[in-house]
Amino acid sequence: MEGAKLPIAEFHVNLLGVVVGLVVWKRITPGNESGNGGDGFLKGVNAHHRWPVAPEKFLVYGGFIIIWPPTPGVFMIFPHPLIKATFLKREKRFLVHAQLEDGRQIIAHTNNTGSMRGCLSPEAEIWLSPAQNPARKLKWTLELVRTQENKDSGVRGGVLVGVNTILANKLVREALENDLIPLVSPGSSIESEVRYGQNSRVDFLISDADGRRCWTEVKNVSLVENDHARFPDSPTERGRKHLLELEARVQAGDRAALVFCIQRNDAQSVGPADDIDPLYGQLLRQVSKTGVEVFAIGCKIVPSGIIPHKIIPIMIE
Repeated sequence: MEGAKLPIAEFHVNLLGVVVGLVVWKRITPGNESGNGGDGFLKGVNAHHRWPVAPEKFLVYGGFIIIWPPTPGVFMIFPHPLIKATFLKREKRFLVHAQLEDGRQIIAHTNNTGSMRGCLSPEAEIWLSPAQNPARKLKWTLELVRTQENKDSGVRGGVLVGVNTILANKLVREALENDLIPLVSPGSSIESEVRYGQNSRVDFLISDADGRRCWTEVKNVSLVENDHARFPDSPTERGRKHLLELEARVQAGDRAALVFCIQRNDAQSVGPADDIDPLYGQLLRQVSKTGVEVFAIGCKIVPSGIIPHKIIPIMIE
């Protein structure tokens, strides 16, 4: 199964675009009449705006999106314009040193605990979101990276990659609710962060109308080499633990699923990175044979937002 591929057109700000964008915003944004966005906003850290339609065509005018024709789906918009910068170095895993276009050097936060192999290269173009909490020490968060070509490792140049791991769950939820991932049936409910296993919280617990449960874990994927996405990009004891917990739910009579969220558009397939974490690859093959279902979604990305738009084939063997 492959989701609809949605072409993207991006234009510069002009007065007409802003005016028309305001009209469209008023007319189609859910909850607008109350002034609070209603269901049109995703709550939580780095909340992102959710459109109730996925565009076949959309014009980006600054912060405004004009969509025509409206079709089922979603387009997740960054709530505040991202700022372009140049990557300088990474420090202590969670800190990124960067230079803004005005020459200022700043330190941004990243929530990505992986290596970001193939993404963070010296002088790479990155995109940062501004912190909305004035008391926050680090005023920027790393959101996107544009790859630099590396023929030796098979990394394409110029690909925008989403490296904010918090967004993976939001993107997968959108894909679930819009039937891109075949785990939700009519009458199903989706709960987030439900306790299970050994001191763990599953990303989603999906319960169908008959009460059958599907325990679903989400993993963000940023590593793509030779058009093949791979996970993890660094050894992950936590990821191995999650696989065993999913397998235990299957053995208890429930469904369980693993969803790879590939926040980039150049992956043609996805599988385990055996050279990085061979134990994870072994466990993934084991649990898939015992009934854990594995899915992957690919995303289209522009600096103004992200679309989960297609299913990516799984290559485990």
